Amino acid sequence: MGDDDQTIFGFNGSNHENFQLFRTHYPAFTELRLQRNYRSSGVIVEAARAVIQNNKLRSSKNPQAVGTNSQKVNI
Repeated sequence: MGDDDQTIFGFNGSNHENFQLFRTHYPAFTELRLQRNYRSSGVIVEAARAVIQNNKLRSSKNPQAVGTNSQKVNI
């Protein structure tokens, strides 16, 4: 279980290659992508998506905020 978007924490031992190793070792696995974010507002989810969308190593996903929007984030 994990989220490849969290591999930005490489300094803490996270490694995106572990996801591919798992897929190789367990070819019959079922992958579920949990794309509803109950913790962050829509503005935060959109800002995070803008930052990580160009990462070629991540799985394709489209996170959506369930909560209401807040003030815009200035990037």
